[in-house]
Amino acid sequence: MISYTSYRYLYPPRAENAIPPSALAEHEKDCLAMPKLNGGCTEIYTDGKQVIVTNRHKKEKSNLQISRLEALSLHRGKGWMIITGENMEKSKLGSDGKPFGGFVIWGIIALDGYQLVGKTVEERISLLDQLYGKADSREKWLYGASENVYRAKSYEKNFLKIYKEVTVVQMYEGLVLYTKGIGLENGIKAMNNVGSILKCRAVRDGEKLNYNF
Repeated sequence: MISYTSYRYLYPPRAENAIPPSALAEHEKDCLAMPKLNGGCTEIYTDGKQVIVTNRHKKEKSNLQISRLEALSLHRGKGWMIITGENMEKSKLGSDGKPFGGFVIWGIIALDGYQLVGKTVEERISLLDQLYGKADSREKWLYGASENVYRAKSYEKNFLKIYKEVTVVQMYEGLVLYTKGIGLENGIKAMNNVGSILKCRAVRDGEKLNYNF
């Protein structure tokens, strides 16, 4: 692992390659699936005393949908850590028909003052389980981590069924598939882990979206 003892920007893993829903089942053997949220890709950097919030374009954000105190409360371990997730800044509706706010964690790329380079997606999910638990939340496909912080659940089967269920709800865009056994790459470049991540996104009536699936 690479030492991470002071703030420096790291790009989050990125899904570039898209697949249609008809291809989901064939990836169940090799991948894990997570719901894809309709928010803004966001990283929280914290050492328990400081909080720095950025987007995936290396710029700091000021519209985090949780308080600074709640962001600080996410700190675990010793030293700097980096959480990746979705800032629910678009006021999209949840399963209950009400606007869904807050922050949804879907990954972690540094902990205890080290980058988690080489850690597989399974290892990183297990680590998040240990750090934040697996409590129920108002959303079927999300765990609750704190009052306004959630965490995307992961699945190993029934990808198409889950895709059809989540895409009925406005706050979800589809699924992201992570290839099992592939280690986290160093986030010094924007295009990292692109070869091991797939996205399957819904196109809804009335939406103008910049992707094919």
